[in-house]
Amino acid sequence: MRLEVQPQALSGQAPVVARQAGQLAELAGEVRSLTSVATATGSPEAAAAAERFAQTWSQSVLLIADAVAALGAATDQAAAAYTAVDASVMPAGG
Repeated sequence: MRLEVQPQALSGQAPVVARQAGQLAELAGEVRSLTSVATATGSPEAAAAAERFAQTWSQSVLLIADAVAALGAATDQAAAAYTAVDASVMPAGG
């Protein structure tokens, strides 16, 4: 089995993935802001349910953002590892 990796491509994607994690974190904040809208329902029960929903959804999106951020970091680390291995096992210039 032959395995080929382009470390530059991995390195190039790491910041893209990191930006996506940041956007997800922003989305979580926007979802959290829905709790203020929940009080406008006029019903304490509906407001409490909407607030719980928004908090749970926000926490879930934050967990996804954390996983995506970890993926971006792992992608960058993989690129560095592949580069280091290539440099140690492949002759220079070839």
